[in-house]
Amino acid sequence: MPQLNGLEATRQIIKEIPGHQGPGPLILTAMTSYVRQVTEAGAAGYLLKQTAAADLIRAIREARNGNAFFSPAISKTPAGKLP
Repeated sequence: MPQLNGLEATRQIIKEIPGHQGPGPLILTAMTSYVRQVTEAGAAGYLLKQTAAADLIRAIREARNGNAFFSPAISKTPAGKLP
């Protein structure tokens, strides 16, 4: 995004929907540098751009059901090592 990164976009989306009860946005990016920050900001998941189509569909379904979803490559990273 030319004017906002995924973190700032997530913060603005969550801020603009007061009392929102549904899932937060899914982040689709080429970088792994904001995983912890965007999930703390309210994102429902974090997917890398090379994520398989089947995983993208699963992420949408999981978010719709109120669950978080992360690309398999991110899910394999120990929580203490997430950026």
